Amino acid sequence: MSLSSYKLPVKYTTVAGDTWASIAKAFELKEEGLKAFQAKAIDAEPAPGTVVDLRGVDYQRPGASGGYEKDASGQPDVYIVQAGDNPGAVAARFGIPVRQLVTDNKLPGMFSLSPEDTASFKPGMKLKLQNPT
Repeated sequence: MSLSSYKLPVKYTTVAGDTWASIAKAFELKEEGLKAFQAKAIDAEPAPGTVVDLRGVDYQRPGASGGYEKDASGQPDVYIVQAGDNPGAVAARFGIPVRQLVTDNKLPGMFSLSPEDTASFKPGMKLKLQNPT
């Protein structure tokens, strides 16, 4: 398993006996979401040695459905806020802590609000992700 610079899991390498359901349960994800995170369509259980993406970067989901820009290495580094997005979902999609997203982007008043609050989020706003490696 690899951890981000924020000590959050971003990739997991499967071992014999792993299933999509067992991996999702271990990382507190929904199986359907975990499958949707992967670069390739899922048609079978993962083989041992499969590298599984746990971040959900390419998974369009409620509260984090916007697009993103990539840095020179191809990693997401700027997220474009869509109507209905919220900090908690955006942070989860990119594998970063909500507090880090709020701090990096100087979102006013967000420390006193829940991760689902959208008070500082405006459609079209660009958020720095400082994507973990």
